[in-house]
Order: sequence, then structure tokens, then C-alpha cells
Amino acid sequence: MMDEALNSTIDKDRDAASLMKQITDHMAKTLSSDLTKAQFYRKLHLRKQEMT
Repeated sequence: MMDEALNSTIDKDRDAASLMKQITDHMAKTLSSDLTKAQFYRKLHLRKQEMT
């Protein structure tokens, strides 16, 4: 009985850790994409300023 409870707890912890990793990976990809876009728009804005 004790082993089942322990195994259940470990399984839940493993699932939670896996979900946290997926969320963290998704956040990192999103932030990277947003940073790339921001850098592009900054360069575009600076070029427009140079032309005026």
C-alpha cells in the first residue's frame, strides 16, 4: 500500500516536471521569436530615421 502511494506521488511529480519543461520550452521559443521580431522592427525604424 505504501509503495503504491509513493509510486503515485513520483508519477505525478514526473508528469508535473514534464509539463513544466514543455511550458518552459514553449516560453523560450516564444520569447526568442518576439526578440527576433523586435530586433527587426528596431532596425527598420532606425533605417527610416536615417532616410529622413
